[in-house]
Amino acid sequence: MTNNERINLLEKYQDILIFDELVEILGIGENTTYNLLKQKKIYSKKIGKEYKIPKICVIAYIYNKKSIDTTYFLKNYGDILDFKEVRRILRNPCRNTLYKILKNNEIYFRMIANEYKIPKSSLIEYIFKDYTSAL
Repeated sequence: MTNNERINLLEKYQDILIFDELVEILGIGENTTYNLLKQKKIYSKKIGKEYKIPKICVIAYIYNKKSIDTTYFLKNYGDILDFKEVRRILRNPCRNTLYKILKNNEIYFRMIANEYKIPKSSLIEYIFKDYTSAL
């Protein structure tokens, strides 16, 4: 499979990939994929027990780029997200895990009418917090 075919394959996936999807996209084994993530050749964030891989980081890996542009990341969402949207974006981590992340102020939020309101920019900052140190 060529790089362009892999990029086209990515179109059907969400902005955040899970491990099994990454294996499918790259067409390599699970052990090799784990090594790529552990060696930080593909940036990922571990939320709970699962790897969450931003799609734009996979594209950067395929094209061998050292930097990413987050401008179009999560473009299908509004500027303010609620708790359910954040869980959907992060591919359904345990509710308690997400509550813990919010309680520890890892993601900026405001409580409005007993609902979590999270700026999209704050979520993007959380996801890519360690990106530069991974390079």
